[in-house]
Amino acid sequence: MELANYGINITTTVMTNIICKFIENIIPQTNNNRKILNDIKNNQLSNAVNEMIKCGYMSYTELFGFKNVIKIVEKAEKFYEQQNNNNDKQENQLNFDWFIRFYDLAKNISNEEFQILWAKVLASEIRKPGNVSYSLLHTLYMMESYQANVFKSIVRFSLFDGVKNLAHPLIFLSSNIKPYENSNITFEGLKELERLGLIECSFYKEYVFKGKKIFRYGNKEILIIGDSNNKDNIKAGNVKYTKNGQFLFSIVGLEYKEYVIEIIDFIIDKFKKRNCTIIINNQQII
Repeated sequence: MELANYGINITTTVMTNIICKFIENIIPQTNNNRKILNDIKNNQLSNAVNEMIKCGYMSYTELFGFKNVIKIVEKAEKFYEQQNNNNDKQENQLNFDWFIRFYDLAKNISNEEFQILWAKVLASEIRKPGNVSYSLLHTLYMMESYQANVFKSIVRFSLFDGVKNLAHPLIFLSSNIKPYENSNITFEGLKELERLGLIECSFYKEYVFKGKKIFRYGNKEILIIGDSNNKDNIKAGNVKYTKNGQFLFSIVGLEYKEYVIEIIDFIIDKFKKRNCTIIINNQQII
């Protein structure tokens, strides 16, 4: 559908229905608005929005925000299709209160990189309602570009625990300040992410796993066995993801999760210095 004169296009299916339901709920249900309601009922979104502007229900300032949301919705449709199999195209019931909150924040997002994150969030919530918390919406709204870059940097140092379906950032910053600074990871940057509620930091005492952990990194399966002389502890650095951080990790682009030999060598060296046994693809690392 083309929104005449205002430079908006929307050609989606599931997402169009969401936007139409949104408009249907924000205008008075009166006879004077019958044309708008009929346009919405007939999926004529462009006509409906034009009429809303004429009737004063939407200002030109609000139109700018609406255009931002439409761009996000267009991107979300693509991610939604990617997340669903061909035989799983049913439209789930999106919580309207959640979408109102989403719309109110997303209308101010014009940066394309951030719009992609918001689109992935919307697609995920439609696929599985209740998957995205209000707190994460507000975190994304507050996040600045440099904070997003720090988060992407720690994603590069994250191994994935397939058993628990969790990612673990292995950041040994308290004993390796300079190498991490070279990778855009600093105390100050991590504290910023902690204030946003994406990670937890403990710079004076490392987080510890017990016994053994199996991680994935690229095409490698990495088994870490704890120090037998220290209660089988696996000292695992100073940072861990919160629930919101785990979700954000899941939607960050794959280019930040690609195999980097220098990073895995660095992490393995840290575990070796903690007297852990390391086995990669069934081969012990000496």
